[in-house]
Amino acid sequence: MRDHWEDSLLELKEIGHHLSLIPMETPQEPEMVLGGHRVVNFCTNNYLGLAGDPRLIEAGAKAMRQYGAGGCASRIISANLPVYEQLEDAVAEWKGAESALLFNSGYQANLGVIPVLASSSDIIFIDEGCHPSSLDGVRLSRANIQPFRHNHMNQLEDLLDRFRSEPGRRLIVTEAVFNTGGDLCPMKDIFTLAVRYGATVYVDECHAVGVFGDEGEGLVPRPLPSFVVTMGTFGKALGSYGAFVCGSSLLKDYLINYARTFLFSTSLPPASAAAALEGIKIVRGEPERRRSLWNNIDYLQKRLMVIREPSPIFTMMTGSSEEILRQWTYLIDSNLYVQEIRPPIVPEGQCRLRVSLTSRHTESHLNRLLDCLSNSVNL
Repeated sequence: MRDHWEDSLLELKEIGHHLSLIPMETPQEPEMVLGGHRVVNFCTNNYLGLAGDPRLIEAGAKAMRQYGAGGCASRIISANLPVYEQLEDAVAEWKGAESALLFNSGYQANLGVIPVLASSSDIIFIDEGCHPSSLDGVRLSRANIQPFRHNHMNQLEDLLDRFRSEPGRRLIVTEAVFNTGGDLCPMKDIFTLAVRYGATVYVDECHAVGVFGDEGEGLVPRPLPSFVVTMGTFGKALGSYGAFVCGSSLLKDYLINYARTFLFSTSLPPASAAAALEGIKIVRGEPERRRSLWNNIDYLQKRLMVIREPSPIFTMMTGSSEEILRQWTYLIDSNLYVQEIRPPIVPEGQCRLRVSLTSRHTESHLNRLLDCLSNSVNL
């Protein structure tokens, strides 16, 4: 077994796909210490700067003092603390849904919920740009899987029409903001097709909640349409940890009984739930945070001449693993931490640099990034 591990890792290194962990020594702020050097952080999903907000920290500390450091059991056994139900009620009201159910992460939500929404006798239509957790959830369902090209509505409609007479349920799986590209799904078009063909839509909103909407509620409209199930996370714009799934009260009851990643997982740390609850209050009550973020998005989009619907995620395609490592090394040497995305995260030939903006980046930060990106491309 050891020889197999060593050979596999050596192969990854030879083709430039080997990944490793980099020590982070400070919180997720616009500037952080990375491997002993202070860098401008363009890799964080802390879009509204809430991860270090004293109010979230105090809310988490208070919950820890009240309930302990961990739930130490699943909620179905002995860990259904009041803070979890309070957070679910707040999420449901915020999202305009009948109910919400907490999960320990977006990955666990996708793994647990998708196989409940569709099984071996059903058909799932999934955007090829979806996160691996959604793809893993789709595979676990054992449904008939019909992928469609990223955001290609004509192909989706063709597939829905082709399987119109087949038995079973139809489920469309997509993301509101796609994690590796930052582009938005054509949600109105997907909803129109779902209604026309009697499909349920599962929308991963983890990069949309906190950022989009009048109160940061995301991109799915309120009230939540009856044929839509949406998932969001607390670990990005909300500055905490965990995830939620919104839908009908009947769906919540069904998930409690059938979603294995809910049934058989220890509950969220109470501190995380309390911090997330405080984060929702701040997101709804302080729209200036979103305005600051959107000012930064507009500034960078205009200077990069990006032609697409805006989001906090910007990507620059580089192609090969060798090219992206060269550009990434130049940026790190310039004290700019930008995420490099390469296989196995994306297919070979689709490597890219990924920039995440926050409300707390300054114009000086953005100008440094723009200068170095220009230089790295021309090296």
